[in-house]
Amino acid sequence: MKAKTGDLVEVHFTGFLEDGTVFDTSKGKEPIQFVMGSDEVIPGFSQGISGMRLGEIRRIELPPEHAYGQYHDELIRDFPISNFEGGVEEGVTVHGMVSGEVTTGMILKIIDNTVLVDFNHPLAGKRLIFEVELINNTRH
Repeated sequence: MKAKTGDLVEVHFTGFLEDGTVFDTSKGKEPIQFVMGSDEVIPGFSQGISGMRLGEIRRIELPPEHAYGQYHDELIRDFPISNFEGGVEEGVTVHGMVSGEVTTGMILKIIDNTVLVDFNHPLAGKRLIFEVELINNTRH
């Protein structure tokens, strides 16, 4: 039985960047479970599993537009340091408002009394490579 839209699937995966760096894996943990075609995973991931059979292992390569989207310079915002309670440090994750929505960002740089925060997803603009094994498939 091949995996198709609407099926509840379980997969083990390892996600790599183009340079071979592993950014996420389910190896040594529970497999991930999701409904094919839902928004529970990035679009290209679900599409890449479509047609797989139980036990099959597949390599899926996703351009940014099928993963976490393109990197947008306009999602780098500056804030007065006084907006931050406690200390601030480069590389720290913070929460803020972008286009009226609460979102997560990372402090890129602190310049004098200004803090630059990047609200892009950390994997935005990157080509992602997954090695996926379909270990369970249930029709709904």
